[in-house]
Amino acid sequence: MELEKYYILPKKIKIVVGGDGDGWIMETASYLEAKYVLDRFHFSKELKRAFLKRRKTEAKINIYNE
Repeated sequence: MELEKYYILPKKIKIVVGGDGDGWIMETASYLEAKYVLDRFHFSKELKRAFLKRRKTEAKINIYNE
């Protein structure tokens, strides 16, 4: 790992990189051999968008079923 050139690291270390899902962030996580996670803000935003879209779709289905 590149970090070992500059730091003395313990044998077992887990690096977590959080971000908005942009490609360069994911590439950085991969380069660092880190786990990538969507940060809280963007996770919440995507979760709300997914449920809002679902509600709109269900509303349209209900209109056609009446």
